[in-house]
Amino acid sequence: MIKGLKLIGLSAFMYQSLGLVYGCEDKELDIDTYSPKLYAGISNKYNAIGDSLDFTSHLPSLDKEYGQEQEPCNVVEKSTSKTTDIFERLRAGELIRFNDPEYSKITAVVNMTIKLSPQLNTATDTDQIRHYLSEIIGTKIDDSTTIFAPFYTNFGRFIQIGKNVFINHACSFLDMGGITIEDEVLIGPKVNLITENHPLNPNDRQALITKPVTIKRKAWIGANATILPGVTIGENSIVAAGAVVSRDVPDNVIVGGVPAKIIKQI
Repeated sequence: MIKGLKLIGLSAFMYQSLGLVYGCEDKELDIDTYSPKLYAGISNKYNAIGDSLDFTSHLPSLDKEYGQEQEPCNVVEKSTSKTTDIFERLRAGELIRFNDPEYSKITAVVNMTIKLSPQLNTATDTDQIRHYLSEIIGTKIDDSTTIFAPFYTNFGRFIQIGKNVFINHACSFLDMGGITIEDEVLIGPKVNLITENHPLNPNDRQALITKPVTIKRKAWIGANATILPGVTIGENSIVAAGAVVSRDVPDNVIVGGVPAKIIKQI
């Protein structure tokens, strides 16, 4: 995408389909609903003039062609970051590229995590596992929490784990967007918590976009479930084994399937 591009008259669905990290009035952008076909069609069909691209005159044909009729966003502009700290920008969900002047800070954390992970995953008791994982995440894990090895994370510093939590073996936490696990959560084996994504544009796909994952109090994540970026699992809720969760889960429900849907109330 062109840096600073203004998109005028673009419908909310089309806008979020482009996979851009912008705000659109009060609408919540959900990267899981984007349409690659729509993105490719717009990219190939229309060109920017100067620094703006006006879709107003094309909306009827685009809506008809792609079957989406939504209220337009009048003007959407890319915001300029007021911070240069790469960790703050990472947690804020800003686009991070490998050539970022501060990317070496991320690399340093990753290298430390790689160094500590073998010690974590060859630990001989749960006390040692807590010790090494506490070093990786940078805060002491409460003695009431139990983690089984192996445990995998690519970063670690943005993981927060509450009290009386149980994490079974072979879980993977990709936490550059932030993972929060509240008290009394149960996480089954081979669960994946993913906070990291990439742009649709193949020319910029190496860049990183993050959204946090939150598992609220007393939730239970079943074996081999995957929680995607930006998802919150509600209090007391259950995610069935093998589910892929792409949207927020309310409190006190059971969800399952691919993509996960509500099965019943608790």
